[in-house]
Amino acid sequence: MSDRQLVMMRGWMEANGEGSAKCFWPAFVSIAGVAQGLCPRPIEELPELSSWFGSRAGPEAAGVPGRLVEELRFIEKKRRPPVMVGEAAMVARRAAELHSDVLRARELRDCGRMYDEALLGRYDRDKARADALVAKGEAVRAAGDAA
Repeated sequence: MSDRQLVMMRGWMEANGEGSAKCFWPAFVSIAGVAQGLCPRPIEELPELSSWFGSRAGPEAAGVPGRLVEELRFIEKKRRPPVMVGEAAMVARRAAELHSDVLRARELRDCGRMYDEALLGRYDRDKARADALVAKGEAVRAAGDAA
C-alpha cells in the first residue's frame, strides 16, 4: 500500500472501532475488506484467480484479440471469472472494442499522428501480465503431464 492509502486505512480504522466506546480494533475481516478496496492484491498473488488463466480458458482467450486482456481486467475488478449469464458475451464485446481501439491507436502511432499513449501502455502491460499467467499455467500442466 502507498503512504496515502495507509493514512486512509488508519483514518477508517480510527472511525470504525468496535465496542461501545469504539476503542477496539475492527475485526480482521473488516480491515482486510477495506484494504482490498483501497489497494487490491494483484491476481498473480491469488492462485484461486490466476489458475483461471492456466486452465483451458486462458489459451482459448489468448486466441481471440483483446479477450485475454479483458478477462484479466474483469477478474481484477470482480475477483472472479466471467461465468455468470451474459458476462462472457459482455467480455467478448469489450474485447472486440478494445482490439479495435488498440489497432486504431497503433495505426495513428505508426503514421506519426497523435494517439492514445495511455491506452496502449495499459494494454501492453495487461497483455504481458495475462500472457505470463497463461504461460505459467501451461508450464504447470506440462510438468503435471510429465510426472
